[in-house]
Amino acid sequence: MRQPAPLDIDAACRAHREAVVATAAQILRDRDAAEDVAQEVFAGLWAHPERHDSRRGSLRTYLVVLARHRALDAWRRQAARERAHELVASELDGRAEDDAETRALLRERTGMVWQALPRLAPAQREALVLKYWAGLSDAGIAAHTSAPLGTVKGRMRLAGTALRPLLRSAVESG
Repeated sequence: MRQPAPLDIDAACRAHREAVVATAAQILRDRDAAEDVAQEVFAGLWAHPERHDSRRGSLRTYLVVLARHRALDAWRRQAARERAHELVASELDGRAEDDAETRALLRERTGMVWQALPRLAPAQREALVLKYWAGLSDAGIAAHTSAPLGTVKGRMRLAGTALRPLLRSAVESG
C-alpha cells in the first residue's frame, strides 16, 4: 500500500484558512473568536497531521468540520458563562437587602468556583457545569453524556466532595 505524501502544514494553512475562519465565524458571530478557533484547528493539524485521512475526504472538508466542532464547543462554553453570569446577576437583583459588600463577596465566591473547576476530574466538571450552568437535571445530564443515572449522581457527589476543601481553603486564605 502506498504511503500518503507528507502534509505541508504552511500550504494547508494558506489555502484553507479563510474557509476555516468563515465556518467558525458563521457559528460564533465574532471574527476574533473565529480566528482563535482557526488557530486551534491548525495547531491540531500541526500536532497530529496523521488524523487526516485523504481516503475519507479532502483536507479542506476535514478542516472545516474541525472548525465547526471547535466553534460549537466555544459557543457552548460562552453560553454557559453567560448563563452563570445571568444567574449571579439575578441572585444579586433578587436580594434588595444585599449591600455592595455582599454582592462583591458573591461575585468573588463565584470566581472561586470557576477557578476550582479545572481541578476536578473531567467527568465531574462536565456534570457540574451541565447541572448548574446549563440547567440540566441529573436525568438530562445522563442522556446528554450517555452515562447511567447512578454514575451521574456519583459524579455530582464526588465533585461536591472535591470542591468543598478547595473552596474552604480559598475562603479562609482570602
